[in-house]
Amino acid sequence: MIKTILATLATLCVVSSYIPQIIKGYKTKSLKDISLGFLSVIIVGTVLWIFYGLLNQDAIFLLANSIILIFAIWLTSMKIMYEKKPAK
Repeated sequence: MIKTILATLATLCVVSSYIPQIIKGYKTKSLKDISLGFLSVIIVGTVLWIFYGLLNQDAIFLLANSIILIFAIWLTSMKIMYEKKPAK
């Protein structure tokens, strides 16, 4: 029971940590301070955690990392979209 509560709280903290950055990115239309290298490593690491969760049949792990993967891909897409320079 305590393991489940801790895992759930950790999941909420980690997943919700992406939300302010996504909101800030939409407001400022800029993610220049976040590197693509960082986002790429997060995406690869999260995919590996998802496989780990699948192998261990851990629903909380799968849910958390699936949401994190979506947010990381979302941020990466925003970064690429906002960094495109308009054609002259």
